[in-house]
Amino acid sequence: GKTSFDALVMVLRSHVREVSVVTERLEVEAAVLIWARKTIGMDVEQAAKRAGVSVARLQEFESGTLGPTLPQLRKLAETYSRPLAVFFLDEPPKDFDAMSDFRRLPATVLADWSPNLHKIFRRAVAQRDVTAELREEEGDDDTGWAFDDAQASGSPESAAASARHTLGITLAQQERWRNPNESLNGWVAATEALGILVLQSSEVSLNEMRGFSIVESSPAVIVLNGSDSPRGRLFTLAHEIGHLVLRSGGLCDLHETVTPMVEKDAEVFCNEFAASLLMPRKEFLQHPLLTSSIGPREWSDAELEQIGRRFGASKEATLRRLVTLGRATMTFYLGRRQVFVAAYEAQRAEERRRAKEDERGGFVPLDVMRVRDLGKPFVRMVLDAYDRRSITASTLSDYLGVKLRHVPKIAERVRG
Repeated sequence: GKTSFDALVMVLRSHVREVSVVTERLEVEAAVLIWARKTIGMDVEQAAKRAGVSVARLQEFESGTLGPTLPQLRKLAETYSRPLAVFFLDEPPKDFDAMSDFRRLPATVLADWSPNLHKIFRRAVAQRDVTAELREEEGDDDTGWAFDDAQASGSPESAAASARHTLGITLAQQERWRNPNESLNGWVAATEALGILVLQSSEVSLNEMRGFSIVESSPAVIVLNGSDSPRGRLFTLAHEIGHLVLRSGGLCDLHETVTPMVEKDAEVFCNEFAASLLMPRKEFLQHPLLTSSIGPREWSDAELEQIGRRFGASKEATLRRLVTLGRATMTFYLGRRQVFVAAYEAQRAEERRRAKEDERGGFVPLDVMRVRDLGKPFVRMVLDAYDRRSITASTLSDYLGVKLRHVPKIAERVRG
């Protein structure tokens, strides 16, 4: 079964209580060391470099011919993003990660994940588990399952209309959001209000992860790539809400590369769902540029921008919606999409160049980033638990991922 954190703490105390000399070698199971390295997606050379030991020395640790010192083991625990206590288990823990059912599209294997993707996945699982425990302690029976099974039984269009009603977002609200950031924040807040965790991270390349969702237990979790543009993150959020409706989470590929789309698999469903959720059919077709012509045609960037602005949608998402509604062809969409991707990459490169030239280096305050990445509801819940003395200051620091001196600013940001 699962290895609980409390059990790991007891194991740690029993093994390191008497260790006081930094040169003393510890008895650590080689299989556990190998498991920890492989489940973070590192080879021996990468792990040795990050842990500050030679490849030969790490191989000695993993062969069982030499044990690490306590400082070396702590560095390995940090490198592998594992609790120190894990390394004193007699064998690799079973079901310590929920990765067995977590899929990626296109299909790949866990070893293909970067260490940073492993890390953000673990953080998402940990936040989900902490949230579930604290909600249970508060007597909150909100499971984070906001969408009933009936919503997944219809077309992407009908499912999106039902989900939009559940989220409670009206077109009037969308029109009041003045820019892409306000629009993203509004949709995130509506999603979080349903008990769903919405997290963000900028540690993973956009080429590897635009977003993912975890739905196999409550509460449901959506993770967005903070390196993406606000409009890009908004579409990803809507796409992952589609996965929550289907109850089929995973690391998703938002791209469509074949035409025509005959088989409506989960990814195609969720892409169409996302476009329908953000741009309801009736309101979308009422735009003056659409009432003045019928049938598919080619659209300029200026026209796509004008249509999408009302809904906070990107030009690409707007064009994809036009394809679904018979106002553009898939061939035209796929051709324009390559232009959109190239323009986006150029924009991102320019932003990175400007950030390097800026004396501040594009600095964003720590409290801003932690609240964005962890989500306001989670931060408030942890702070409330600390105020009730349900968790210690050390645990508070661990849950928020900051030193205690940063907590007051974080608290002010979510409570002010």
